[in-house]
Amino acid sequence: MSLAAGWQWLSGWEWLAVIPMLSVLVFFHELGHFLAALLVGVRVEEFGLGYPPRLLVLFEHRGVKVTLNWLPFGGFVRLAGESGEPNEPGSLVSKKGWQRFLVFASGPAMNLVVAVVLYGALFASGIPEPVGPVVVEGVAPGSPAELAGLQPGDVLLSIGEVEVRSLSAVQQATLQNLGREVTVVVERAGKRASVQVRPRTREEIPHGQGPMGVTITIGEVEGVVIQRVGLLKAAWLGVERALLLIGALAQGLGQMVLALFTRAAPVPEGALSGPVGIARLTGEVVRSGWLPFLDFTGFLSLNFALLNLLPLPALDGGRIAFVVAEWLRGGRRVPPEREALVHFIGMVALIALMLVVSYLDIVRWLQGRPILPGG
Repeated sequence: MSLAAGWQWLSGWEWLAVIPMLSVLVFFHELGHFLAALLVGVRVEEFGLGYPPRLLVLFEHRGVKVTLNWLPFGGFVRLAGESGEPNEPGSLVSKKGWQRFLVFASGPAMNLVVAVVLYGALFASGIPEPVGPVVVEGVAPGSPAELAGLQPGDVLLSIGEVEVRSLSAVQQATLQNLGREVTVVVERAGKRASVQVRPRTREEIPHGQGPMGVTITIGEVEGVVIQRVGLLKAAWLGVERALLLIGALAQGLGQMVLALFTRAAPVPEGALSGPVGIARLTGEVVRSGWLPFLDFTGFLSLNFALLNLLPLPALDGGRIAFVVAEWLRGGRRVPPEREALVHFIGMVALIALMLVVSYLDIVRWLQGRPILPGG
């Protein structure tokens, strides 16, 4: 049975795919904390699969209990001293600032790695790309394309000796001719025309433009080809995509926070979703196939990384903030019991927020309102 056909058993229950997806993401997040703790000598008391209450202890190895818990989402790592216990050897509070920083940052870092691996795997398995007439949508003022006489509406036929029928073909042909004139053949008003274009070198390209200074699109999709790349290229493309998306996510989060506090613009309905909203969106993605599902999983992993780095109590970013404050105070630490209290209060607030968001998600679901803002 093919992977695509494998989704059929979920028909009507596609949203259940959120359980293994979130479990995997949370598991790797906690695995990052676990490995970093072992690296710096923090005693790990428990590695839990799922969330308490505990079902059973699967086994114990070198003092670490590996447990199975009733709630089937992800997992957790219990470290000695993380709740402000006495400063005893092997506890988290006994470690230096950089060691605690490493333990806290390793969870989000692991989520970033998971996204890169998923995107790299998608690129290696083949990227579906539409083929058809490549149409010039716009020409930047003062660009090589404008100087050569290219116009919006022109259909690109070839660049040098390369016939172009896809966006990647235009990109590759352009990159092969950076800094030198090349013949570009276009179709304009039913007639062919040739122009000489000199694509700019990387040093000459203004921000926000390409070598020729055109924006292009596929006019009418005539088919789809699978673009395959080698493993090293796929890995690099995975890194590029992850960094690009996390930058966009950070910008979007910043705009949402700004809108929330300045009221410059209303926060879109559905801009913040909890597990219920994520489950609903997962169901929509699953219906498109396993490749979009893996792509969405990578996207969600980046969300986890970014949100966990926010400087809020109980989150990894909140714990990192205490380490940074310690550095700024010349090594003077906030008493561990006070820090633990702050994180406890933060956890209660986060749980309350999640309950409210989940309630709103359920209401939107029952009323048939869109999942995404503006959807």
